[in-house]
Amino acid sequence: MSELSELIFDSLKAFEPLKIEILDEQDNYYQLTSTIEKVSEEYVIISPPKHGNEYFDLPVDAEISVVFYRSDGILFGCSRIISKQSGDESRLKITLPYNVELINRRRAKRFRVKLKAEVEYLINKNDYNKKVLKVGTNDINMYGFSYFDYDPMGKYYSIKCKMYVEDRDPAPVIAECRFVYSQKKLIKGHNMFKTALEFTKISKNDKERIFQRCFKRGIY
Repeated sequence: MSELSELIFDSLKAFEPLKIEILDEQDNYYQLTSTIEKVSEEYVIISPPKHGNEYFDLPVDAEISVVFYRSDGILFGCSRIISKQSGDESRLKITLPYNVELINRRRAKRFRVKLKAEVEYLINKNDYNKKVLKVGTNDINMYGFSYFDYDPMGKYYSIKCKMYVEDRDPAPVIAECRFVYSQKKLIKGHNMFKTALEFTKISKNDKERIFQRCFKRGIY
C-alpha cells in the first residue's frame, strides 16, 4: 500500500466527517457533506449526503470524489456508489477510495472558471510531431488547471498550454506544464477523464492575469 493510500485509510474511521464532490448531468459542480458510519475491508458506509440542509440523491454507480481536509492540505480519492437504502434519505455503500492524491494547501484553492485552452505535447521524447488538444478548463488557479476529455493524458513530454483569459490583452496565457493525474469520471452517462496539469514555467504577468480572471468571474 502506498503512503498516500495509507493516509486516506487512516482517515476512514467511524463518525469521521467527509466531503463529497460530484458533477451532475449538466456539468454542475456540488460539494456535499456526509459522515462515515462503517468501514470494512471492501467498502465504506456513509450517512445520507447533504447539500446545505437538503438531502442530495446520488444514483448507484455514480463516481464521486471523497475529500478530507488536513492541516497539510486536502486529501482526496475517487470512489463509486455500490448501493443505497430505499428512500431519499438513504445511507450509501461506496467503494474504498482509489487514485488518492494529497494537494498542498497553498495550491489547493481552485476557481471554477471555464476558459478556452490548447494543450500541446509530445507522446515520445524524441518525437517532433506535436499533438494539440483543444479543451475547456474545469477549474484553475495560479499553479495549474484541470479539464475533462474522453481520453486520459499520460506522462507525455514538452507539455505546453495556451489559455485565453478574455481580458484586454488578446494574447493567450502561455505556460509549460507537468502532468499530475487523469481520473475517470462518469459524465452524462459517458466515461470521461478529469486531467490535472501543473504549471512548471509561467510568467509573473500571466499569473497575475489568471488571478484577476479568477476573482472576476470565478466561483470557489
